[in-house]
Amino acid sequence: MKSFQIELYSEKYFHKWENFIKNSRNGTIFHSRSFLSYHPKDKFRDFSLLFLKDGNIFSVLPGCLIEDNNHKIFASHQGSTYGGFIIPYRFGIRDCLRLVEDFIEFIKKKGIDYIWMRYPEYIFEKEPSQEIKFAMNYFGFKIEYMELSTCYDLSLYNENIPIIRQARKSYEKGIYCVFNDGNFKEFYRNLYKNLNEKYHREPTHTLEEILKLKKLLKDYLILISAYYNQIFIGGLLIFIANEKTAHIFYSTTKKNFKKGIFPNDALIDIAIREFKRRGFRFLNYGISTENNGKIINFNLIRFKEKFKGFGVYREIWGLIV
Repeated sequence: MKSFQIELYSEKYFHKWENFIKNSRNGTIFHSRSFLSYHPKDKFRDFSLLFLKDGNIFSVLPGCLIEDNNHKIFASHQGSTYGGFIIPYRFGIRDCLRLVEDFIEFIKKKGIDYIWMRYPEYIFEKEPSQEIKFAMNYFGFKIEYMELSTCYDLSLYNENIPIIRQARKSYEKGIYCVFNDGNFKEFYRNLYKNLNEKYHREPTHTLEEILKLKKLLKDYLILISAYYNQIFIGGLLIFIANEKTAHIFYSTTKKNFKKGIFPNDALIDIAIREFKRRGFRFLNYGISTENNGKIINFNLIRFKEKFKGFGVYREIWGLIV
């Protein structure tokens, strides 16, 4: 089989890259140049790759080049939650084997010492795409660690019925939720306050970056807000990863509400039922582990599981070249 032509990403490929992601088997908004472009150009050393045959894209791989202790590392793009090879629908095991082999040879020629990739949970695949991981394992890649997420299979819910008693009680008390709300400033103010007070850290994104992402991604970025007596009491910031799966990125609520008010429960309930109504299959609530999966936040997982959530793992792969 003929080898792939490998090229570094440049802006001349912007539209072709976007179109490829949209029509791929396993691409998400997190792999798109629209998402990656919100970062300042000098923040990361972009080393994203295109794999071409006869001038056509057969695969793309978002990535960065990192230098650590005089070692060069190819890493999944540091401006994104997810990485890995993106492949088209018609792409068999022979293609995958050739793709990975050519990639490793390319990396060796560039003097890079190590490859590190973060793969999304399988629920983000529009169709099963595991042969690419088989090919990676075949050529020596190993799973370094896993992180645990909680996911909701939306086919299991009735979009007309609140999921749990706490959500129903909250609605009866007067809580209401707004889907695709525009109150980003109040949401961010509360998110910042909670993270700073509880964990002594700041959100990954600034308010300006979130507003820029909303402008770039439009309806691929959704804010669901909860209100009580016309006052903002919490919200979920959700990315539409692709037509199959949505991803809760940030969650925040105000504290010290009177008995019978459960803004978190109402927000998750609305998110599950609304995304089911809009035809999505999965809603992912993100990881509940830290320190490369070694620390488990049992309280957080317990909250997520009470909505019938199930565990899915995120894999981090590595290869010494």
